[in-house]
Amino acid sequence: MNTAYDVAKEEYKKAMGKLEGKSERLRTLNIDLAAEEWKSEKEKKKWIAEKEQLEREEKRLNTDVEYWKGEMKRLSTYQPATPMPGSMGATLKRKHGTYRDADEMVKKLKKIAPSSYSKSKNNPEFSEIHNYRTESPNIPLSLYHSVFATFKDNRSSLKAEADDFKSIGLLVSNMQEFYIDEETRLKNFSSWASKYFDYPVTKLPLGGNSAADLHISFDANHAKHLLLLGEIKNELGDGNGCPYRKVCASYARFISQKSPPDCYGLHPTFLIYLTGPYLGIAGAVFGENCVIEPLTYLIPLIQLRFDDELLSSAANTFRLLKQSLESLKDYYDKLHLPTEINVDLPRREAYPYPDSFNYKVQFEYKRKLVKGKLLFVVQELTNQQLLVVKFVKTYGADVHKDCAKANIAPKLIAIEKLAGSWFIVVMEYLSSECFACMYDILLEDSQRASSLTQKATEVANELHKMNYVHGDFRTSNLMISKDGEQVKIVDFDWAGKEGSAKYPHFINRSDSLDWHPDVKEGGKIEKVHDIHFITQSIKKIF
Repeated sequence: MNTAYDVAKEEYKKAMGKLEGKSERLRTLNIDLAAEEWKSEKEKKKWIAEKEQLEREEKRLNTDVEYWKGEMKRLSTYQPATPMPGSMGATLKRKHGTYRDADEMVKKLKKIAPSSYSKSKNNPEFSEIHNYRTESPNIPLSLYHSVFATFKDNRSSLKAEADDFKSIGLLVSNMQEFYIDEETRLKNFSSWASKYFDYPVTKLPLGGNSAADLHISFDANHAKHLLLLGEIKNELGDGNGCPYRKVCASYARFISQKSPPDCYGLHPTFLIYLTGPYLGIAGAVFGENCVIEPLTYLIPLIQLRFDDELLSSAANTFRLLKQSLESLKDYYDKLHLPTEINVDLPRREAYPYPDSFNYKVQFEYKRKLVKGKLLFVVQELTNQQLLVVKFVKTYGADVHKDCAKANIAPKLIAIEKLAGSWFIVVMEYLSSECFACMYDILLEDSQRASSLTQKATEVANELHKMNYVHGDFRTSNLMISKDGEQVKIVDFDWAGKEGSAKYPHFINRSDSLDWHPDVKEGGKIEKVHDIHFITQSIKKIF
């Protein structure tokens, strides 16, 4: 049984060994090039290409060495109470959201001043707030807590009742007025909100001279929980502060006042930002960072004499918000955080909320598999089997199943629909001891380019014989067995039958990706596109 420190030390040694080997070869090559030892122009070009490849690999390995050196330093002061099985050593790799990280995050949040953060001219860069302005979250709000996914699902279906229309009528008559100052508008809105939501609506002190304009809170289990937090500007364009940015910072300041174990919670909260008669609603959680996402457009609280549609939409939205606050209250009422926590273990709240499939199979998250992707290694609690869980909006399940039967894809175990138009996909875990990504293999060994191109083309042809197309058929989506005999396709998000499968409306047009010239946003995926993409993605590596 290895401790986390042992795993980090072993990974550091591996990275150092590889780095020393690459650096030595690079030194020799530079000497030969400087001495002009090549026998022909062809050999010279080959050496230059190898030199450039080695420089890329050396840079990547230097990053790995520094990372594992930092892990060893951090873990040398603290050993996890529970040893880690050797097979799970990878859980440390590019670690994702431990309880210790949450402690560090809370310290950083204390530095945020809402009034300063709200002003674009200051433009303070706080990477701890991911609100889609300067930073985007790695996990969307809807996957952190189902209350936000349900809110999105019900935006078009939930209908207001007579009392809602009556209340919204009063709000509109108040909010479309011009006020001499912000405080009067705030007072009128807070008075209305207190009656409508049936909660006290007051200002929230945030330490120092800071205070949020309005909030609704709920006390449960010896802790104060936010249901709603809001900021107000008197008119659109008044002052130089953005109410959306300010309410984001106010939420962050609220989290910064928490101490363990309360600061380890997710703290789902609805945010409102009102500027004149225009109101927006957002959601917030303390996940991997402070993750904040708008849930509505700006809603005009104005009586349009010949058009009731906007007001009806506003009434529907407020009824939905009212119901959602009650759902949050139920969540907090049942919430119990552990009093003793191993701070170097993964923090559950930094991962998506689903932790089961088929309504009975429970699992726990172990690590994020790929940075920037909703792809996780999990462990089934019953038999300790490692699996891969993925969250997607679309998925070619039939393509995946048929490819798995043909032994050219990992086994598909389950796919289920979640709230918020998401799907959870559960599949076989391909161990790093048995498989490696084609992209990584080619970075390490460019000599295999020809044989792997042939293997990839053969697998593409096998896929195409079943009348399927993939759409994103590149080196990062192909797994190669260590003996080089097996190729497995992953990432079936766009895959489907040729003739019906289409590209999404937004495609990554980065220079590093060489799409077939006929590929169009929203256009049909063709077999020739797959072949073109894989051959070009291999060439792009060198």
